[in-house]
Amino acid sequence: MAIDWSVDRDGTAFPVLNNNGCPKKTILLIIPGLSGGNNNFYTLSVLRKAQKQGYKCGTLIMRGCSELPLLMPKFYCIGSVTDIDEAVKFVHEKYIKDDRTGKNKQKFLAYGVSLGAMLFFSYLIRAGKKAAFDGVVMYGARWHSIENRDFFRKNFYGFYNYGLTQA
Repeated sequence: MAIDWSVDRDGTAFPVLNNNGCPKKTILLIIPGLSGGNNNFYTLSVLRKAQKQGYKCGTLIMRGCSELPLLMPKFYCIGSVTDIDEAVKFVHEKYIKDDRTGKNKQKFLAYGVSLGAMLFFSYLIRAGKKAAFDGVVMYGARWHSIENRDFFRKNFYGFYNYGLTQA
């Protein structure tokens, strides 16, 4: 998995820190849907609008998606939030958390869409009050998971039955 940071107009890719070690911009982590990447219209449109509003955007690229090579024998899985947890901890520790006080030194937001919203919702349930976010938006999540699971299991030659549910 990886975080693809948006490139700002001045050419900077990673969050820029001020003299106090605080990111100059609010960080928005985008968790995409089934495609698991940043090369789809809905992810790019949110990213561009957020950038225009002054946010620093990072898109979570899931294992094996958006031409990200698989380096471990583990695939993107809807049954596990460990990748989201790892990405959130990385961004929080590196850019958000003040090491002296333990508090956030900049706002940390997240936007999950479709399957990404469902995964992110599971992450938030597990994290509870320890979740590092100041605000989240979940868009287009399919809350009737059991019915959706049955649909995917019966269609698409079993591809989604194995690829999305085996941890």
